[in-house]
Amino acid sequence: MIYEQWLKENGKTPRTISRYLNIVSDFQSWYVRESGEEYRPDRVSALDLQDYKQYLIRDATYQDAQGNSRRYKISTVNNTIKGLRTYFTYLEEIGQITSNPARKLKPQKLQEQEEEPRWLNRPERSRLLFYVDHQEGTKNPWRFARNRAIVYVFLHAGLRENELVDLDLDDLDFVEDILRVRNGKGGKTRYLPINRDLRRALQEWLEQRGELPTKAVFVSQRGHKRLTTDGVYYYITSLKEKTGIPDLTPHVLRHTFAHDLVERGESLHTVAKLLGHTNINYTRRYVTPSRAEARAAVEKLSEER
Repeated sequence: MIYEQWLKENGKTPRTISRYLNIVSDFQSWYVRESGEEYRPDRVSALDLQDYKQYLIRDATYQDAQGNSRRYKISTVNNTIKGLRTYFTYLEEIGQITSNPARKLKPQKLQEQEEEPRWLNRPERSRLLFYVDHQEGTKNPWRFARNRAIVYVFLHAGLRENELVDLDLDDLDFVEDILRVRNGKGGKTRYLPINRDLRRALQEWLEQRGELPTKAVFVSQRGHKRLTTDGVYYYITSLKEKTGIPDLTPHVLRHTFAHDLVERGESLHTVAKLLGHTNINYTRRYVTPSRAEARAAVEKLSEER
């Protein structure tokens, strides 16, 4: 049985299967490059896997949507470790190896700065919304409406990048004001309420979008093809210079959605359900004040004198 089929039979989603196959391919390329030998699974040792883990943490880079070289986040390294453990479990199960070298391969502990999510504070959020609500509309109404709707989906629904680009027209129900997220993390479907601001932004975009042969909600202006996650990432990060907001990414907007709900008194269980978290400990991070918020709270003591 080939690895791809084995993953399907073990309930992995197409997106996860694609990612796991890429993880194996990248590891095999690294092994050949470093060892100078032909790749054979039975030659891989636990030490090889530890070396690869350290390579990912210290040396490996990738190109982002803007062509910049970036280091991998620890969370990405840990996803790679999970993929390699799955791969070697498969090899052991089908008898290609007699001993599993990945059995003791452990995730890397998250560094402190990566445990604390970044979200927009109120002035930053207001500045971003002012820009997308007013300044972009002067040149290209079609692109203005689309990009405004993208920002509103992140801030008012908290979607992940891949969930946003996967949205189809029939995922939007304006009768019940429900947005359906198909194939979220873990292949699960969830339903999110559409509030008044998000409904207006989406409907104004769909009016500009018009009738197209594709069912994708968000499309490129040239060719009318479904937007890619790289395209969305590039647009959101391009707003850093235009708004003066540092570290602006789609994930920061998703974090802002979660933090805003917690700040308004919503329960962790409600926020976890909206985000698609199966582990509430991930959601608990949004209750912890950021360093900036903690500092501002303590500074108030000085202001009272």
